[in-house]
Amino acid sequence: MPTGLNRFIPNRCVLCKLTTNNKISLCNCCANDLEYFDYRQFDNLLLRPDIRQGIKKPRFDSLISLAPYQWPFNQWITDLKFREQHQLGELMARQLLRLVQNLLQASTDSSPDVILPMPIHRNRRFTRGYNQSKLIAEVLAKPLNIILDTQSLTRVKSTSAQSGLNKTDRQSNVKQAFAYQGPAYRHVAVIDDVITTGATLNEVCRVLKEKGIERISVWTICAVPLQKKEQKNRQKKKMGNRRD
Repeated sequence: MPTGLNRFIPNRCVLCKLTTNNKISLCNCCANDLEYFDYRQFDNLLLRPDIRQGIKKPRFDSLISLAPYQWPFNQWITDLKFREQHQLGELMARQLLRLVQNLLQASTDSSPDVILPMPIHRNRRFTRGYNQSKLIAEVLAKPLNIILDTQSLTRVKSTSAQSGLNKTDRQSNVKQAFAYQGPAYRHVAVIDDVITTGATLNEVCRVLKEKGIERISVWTICAVPLQKKEQKNRQKKKMGNRRD
């Protein structure tokens, strides 16, 4: 079908499949039914006890996440990372963009000087073909009028997937995994798809602060509140007991 006719094809919601006039493929009804983080009390999720208690000694200064890591966002992130569903990445990134825009407009703090996507190792980049955090960052940078730097922060060590590892193993897994060769920006925003224990982001931020960066904001699609982590741990124990 000719590309020029695409504008006449109705956009369908990814959940209910009904047509929608929204630029993102999510109708207002379904969007309003989803659970998002509430920023009316805190503009920084690190001030929320159920988030802060699950991220010990964060090396970053603030955290903005769109939603808890649960359906449908967890499924969408999996589809983005492993099934090349880039349109879902754009959908989530545009939702995160609106949230960040609103919070920055209401904040007295200055906006970040630069956006740094969480890097992946060249081996994973070769097998996957793309970096999902870079795709998210590309949606954010231009509307926010913030520089996107995809070169300065690199992943120099190939590591195992963090999922399935306990907190101590997660920290060990990513130790010395990153390098930074770029300007000593005053304030940066690091973009990732999801934050769980914060081990990977903490290691990135350790490297950035050693290079003279003063303030680090972390923006992610999802975060895992403490009670969600406890539920996952209980489920793992149950599965372990069944195998025994």
